Amino acid sequence: MRIPRIHTPQAIAAGLPLVLEEQASAHLARVLRMRLNDSVRVFNGLGGEYLASIVDIGKKHVTLLPGEFSAANAQSP
Repeated sequence: MRIPRIHTPQAIAAGLPLVLEEQASAHLARVLRMRLNDSVRVFNGLGGEYLASIVDIGKKHVTLLPGEFSAANAQSP
C-alpha cells in the first residue's frame, strides 16, 4: 500500500505533534479513511519530507507525530 503525502504550510519538526488544517484532516480521515497509527508522509514545500504516524483523529482535525526526515524531494505520480 502506498503511503499518502500531505502538504501543510506549517513548520514541521521530528517528535513534535502536528495538528493538520481542516481540509487536509478531512482528506485523511474521510476520503482515505486513515486510522490511528497509520503512516503518512508530510511536507511543507521547504525541502524534504517527514514520515509521520497518526496519533489522534477528531471531527475536524488529525494530529500527526513526525519522525524520520528524508531530504529527497519526491513528487507524487
